[in-house]
Amino acid sequence: MNITSRSSETAYVIAELKRYAFKKIKMKLRYLIILFCSPLVLSTGISVAANEENIYGYSQYKFNEAFKGMLLVELPLEVAFPSDFEFTVSNERNWIWTDRESVEYVKQTGNTPDKPFFWARLTPNAGYDSNTDIFYCGYKCNLEEKLNETGGLVKESSVEKNKINGVPLLFAKVKMVNPTTNEKGIVRMVYIGTLISPNLVLISIRSTQETEKEVEEMWKIFKQTITNNA
Repeated sequence: MNITSRSSETAYVIAELKRYAFKKIKMKLRYLIILFCSPLVLSTGISVAANEENIYGYSQYKFNEAFKGMLLVELPLEVAFPSDFEFTVSNERNWIWTDRESVEYVKQTGNTPDKPFFWARLTPNAGYDSNTDIFYCGYKCNLEEKLNETGGLVKESSVEKNKINGVPLLFAKVKMVNPTTNEKGIVRMVYIGTLISPNLVLISIRSTQETEKEVEEMWKIFKQTITNNA
């Protein structure tokens, strides 16, 4: 699916939120090919040496070390993940950080894990305009405004914009409720301007009612680190 119009970008965002929001929705990776136009043939887990373990139970990495092969230019950012997390890369298109057991589960089954995981990828149909300081999601589509919209599954949304070492960041937290089952979920994400192209890096993690406390802590440390507040 080539997402270029405002309406199709909206469908893309909603599809992603649906994908992450509820634990019982177990999409196989082949369906992600339809949603994101990027084949997910996961390789073996890749070991990355952390720069330091400056927060108890968490390891800190330079951005380009954590997401090897994603960008040609080095972003002056750092990220942090739980120290027992490893990452798997698929065809230089998708990067997944999760625990070792879940990495093995993904490799063996082709399904995404039920346990929390960080998912990073490039979004070729969204970008950042440095002249206007606007994140966009297609022609005349303001990504910040789009993420702030509610309705349907989306019951509450908050957006925060920042700039660290010259790198633009757009954080979003979206609360969702399944009207049929009343299951609740939260998607946390950050869009990162790549500086050399209109593409953005999107990193997200979802939580369910059962995993919210755990994921909230993970995202807190991740956000503190990428914004230099750890």
